[in-house]
Parts: sequence; structure tokens; C-alpha cells
Amino acid sequence: MGEPWHEFVVEGPRRRGLAFLQGFVSGRGLEPPVNAEEESFEVGNWMDRIREALSSNETYHLLVAESARDAFRDGTERARDLGLSVEIVDERVVRSAEFDFRLHVFSREHARKIREMLAGLPDGASLSDDTTLQESVDPEARGSEAYAPIHGFELSGKGTVRGDIGAVLEAHRCCREEPLIERERIRLRP
Repeated sequence: MGEPWHEFVVEGPRRRGLAFLQGFVSGRGLEPPVNAEEESFEVGNWMDRIREALSSNETYHLLVAESARDAFRDGTERARDLGLSVEIVDERVVRSAEFDFRLHVFSREHARKIREMLAGLPDGASLSDDTTLQESVDPEARGSEAYAPIHGFELSGKGTVRGDIGAVLEAHRCCREEPLIERERIRLRP
């Protein structure tokens, strides 16, 4: 397992606060904080969502690699010194992540590309044991038209990608580029 990450709940101006913190951390040669909502992470529990809804401040969740944690905390202090009201209201350690996906493909070429993508997941990410990919071929059917009543070829499947947070995030981004893969939000694991 790779390094742990930290989920920070931050209150303050979202756009300026996020831009400042990302620039502050990356300016030190470290991986910048990840905006959890923009990257499709499930964040917080129901209590967090109630607290955030009742708060008069903007609340957002940032994911920070362990190696960048101290620089991130320094960045929030520096932001306050500059008059930018940024406050850490909660922090929790997260060690892994996962997301579920489904796919339905009617082209052999497209199926090959998706299989290659899933076989070449980033180091630190892997498919769960219950992942299934099933091909079916109907020699009676012709073509790969999406609206054909029957298809000559079909690849369907579902599964879970899990592993290190950075690797799972990278895999989710790759799947986002593939319109035939439906993916769920990324779940964080302590």
C-alpha cells in the first residue's frame, strides 16, 4: 500500500482558497491538494453534510498526500497571514480508495482498447476479484450499430478498481475519458 493521504475539510472562499493552497504546496515541489468533489470522490458522512449545509461559510474537501501534509498546513497559516480566511475544520487519514464501474461495448476494437486499459491500471491499483468481463458473439447478427436489435459482438462487465488513492484517482480519470465505461464516485477507505 502506498502512502496514506489526508482528507481535509476546509472552510473559506473556495476558488481563491483552493488556488492558493494548490499553488503553495506545488510550489514546494509536492503533489498539490486534490479537490475531492471535482474529482468525483464521495466525501464526508451525513453529519458532515448537515454541518456544511448549516454553515455560513463555503466548505470543501481536499485530499493531501502524507508527504505534502505539513506544507498544506503551512499554506493554511500563510493564507490567513495574507488575509485569506481559510480554516481547517476537520482532518482524517485515508489509506485507500475504490470505485465501481460497468460497461457495455458492441465493437471488438473498442472492447480491445478497454481491456488493455483495465489490464494496464496504474501501479498501486487493481481490479477486485469479483470483476467480470464477458464477451458474447452472435454469428447470425451483423454490424455494431448501437441501435441494432441484436449485435454480432458484445462485451459487458462490471467490477471495482481499488488500491492507493493516487493510483485509483488516475484510473478513474482514464475511465472518465472512455464514454462506454460508467463509473461510480470514488469511495475513500480509512
